[in-house]
Amino acid sequence: MNKKSIEKEKIISTLDGDGAENRFYVYALCDENHSPFYIGKGAGGRVWAHEEGKEKETEEIEKKSVSKEEKEKMLEELSEKYKKIDEIGKDKVEKVIIKWGLTEPEAFMAESALINLCNYPDKTLTNVVSGHASEAEKKNGTEFGNAEKTKARSVNDFLEDCCKELLILEKSDIVNPEGESVLKEFGKTKILFINIGDNYSKCKGESDGGKDWEIMETARGCWKMAEKRKPDYLFATNNSIIRGVYKIKEIKSVLAVNIEEKEDDFRKFPEELKERELKVIKQLKEYPDVDSIEELPDDGAAFKELINNDKSDSRDKMKNNEIINYDDELKKWKQRKYITCEPVDEKTKGIFCGKVIKKREADGYKSIFGSGNPIKYNY
Repeated sequence: MNKKSIEKEKIISTLDGDGAENRFYVYALCDENHSPFYIGKGAGGRVWAHEEGKEKETEEIEKKSVSKEEKEKMLEELSEKYKKIDEIGKDKVEKVIIKWGLTEPEAFMAESALINLCNYPDKTLTNVVSGHASEAEKKNGTEFGNAEKTKARSVNDFLEDCCKELLILEKSDIVNPEGESVLKEFGKTKILFINIGDNYSKCKGESDGGKDWEIMETARGCWKMAEKRKPDYLFATNNSIIRGVYKIKEIKSVLAVNIEEKEDDFRKFPEELKERELKVIKQLKEYPDVDSIEELPDDGAAFKELINNDKSDSRDKMKNNEIINYDDELKKWKQRKYITCEPVDEKTKGIFCGKVIKKREADGYKSIFGSGNPIKYNY
């Protein structure tokens, strides 16, 4: 085995690292001035693939189980890359390992970021495909009408292409950044904002009701609300983005809800929350005057399970393994409410959905929700 083969084997063995999961790396092919003309991601001997010739790489692409359009883009990229290699000379191409010891998703993101950077503001790489979009970029393209590939943008272009409109919560109103009322055509509208947090990711539109129904069901129960609060609308939010707007029809105590499946009193999505809450509601309705957890069947096992799940799901989970006072939690739970609502018209939806809602403070804009607080009112 010659010196070059031994060196290559040492490099591949090191890149393979701890095994399958972290064996990926990102590399560049550079010209004699150290300027990259191709950014790639791979494992093993991928960085040497171009030395094996265009024909072998073409064969590998032809064997891939991808769409005809994707295959054509790969072949176009291959052609551009080899044009550059022929221009420089195969022996003069510099191979650079940029980042290694990566999982495949990490390598995809690093590759994409480098392609975007090297191609800003003018395309300089032979890469035809920009690289993998992040989940946020994919959502930005599908949900808000900007389906353009991932790329680097100036701040001004990013503002124009990608950013959502900002709304600001004020007492009895919502205004735009210029201070103009957004609620003026609704009159003195009272709004209940519910932060559905990570449960938003479960709303994929796979149920018969669709995504909007799943968001509504997630948001409308089961919350501790003061009796005096009588909001007109429920706004479901996630990451300060308004995800759903619903007209409130009725608000009921957990002790007054109808737990028959055909009724609409309690939430029906997500399924695991519905099941956990129903176990407790059945016990509370059967024993409405009980104030101690120990007086419930099985010492309140179903209630303890629900509270433990709620605490572990919470952002401020049981700091320092604090002891839960289940009797206090029981009293709080009896004050909880379920909301029944209905979707609003498309025009109203269009005014609010997909917009960012924040509150204005002296040092900038901040979330409308306090730490661990999933509820906010505009009155």
